[in-house]
Amino acid sequence: VPSDSVKLLICDAPYETQYLDVFQPLSLFSRRVLKPGGSLLCMVGSYHLPRILNDLSEYLDYQWVIATTFNGMTAFIPNRYVRCSWKPFVWFVNPPYRGKAIRDLIHTGEVDKRFHPHGQSTYEFGKLIGWFTKPGDTVMDCFLGGGTCAVAALSQHRRFIGIDLQKKHIETTRRRIDAVINGKEPIAARSE
Repeated sequence: VPSDSVKLLICDAPYETQYLDVFQPLSLFSRRVLKPGGSLLCMVGSYHLPRILNDLSEYLDYQWVIATTFNGMTAFIPNRYVRCSWKPFVWFVNPPYRGKAIRDLIHTGEVDKRFHPHGQSTYEFGKLIGWFTKPGDTVMDCFLGGGTCAVAALSQHRRFIGIDLQKKHIETTRRRIDAVINGKEPIAARSE
């Protein structure tokens, strides 16, 4: 991926403890590929939030947390005695950020597990892509999964780069991209 070429890197990184080592390299990689003023939005679990914030701060500037609430859904986190009803998108920038003011709350629809066991709704990703980018901008997801970000970006006329370690996820995303191109995949949420 060329340096200074991506306007928005948006992803849903793995939440499990064994994957915590991805965030410091993600910070370094994001610093290289993001345009000046570009943003990294990473949906993460709250359990390891202090470490994630620390690791992402290594090469990027912390900007904010954007909350995504889920209609009636909760996840019980037994070790913390919490019924979690929201997920954070941590927002970091390759300084300086000079974009528009962003809302820090999204009320989302249902999650979509049809394409990946940890799939999310295109709604919140579509909202964020619409808020942070313009048509023609490049959006990237380096934890491609089921292709949610690809659908959200392409349906809003953004360029898209996706990366994943598992070939089956890349193939799933290719099928979804074909469906977007052929008008068979629903359009993601537009920005307000």
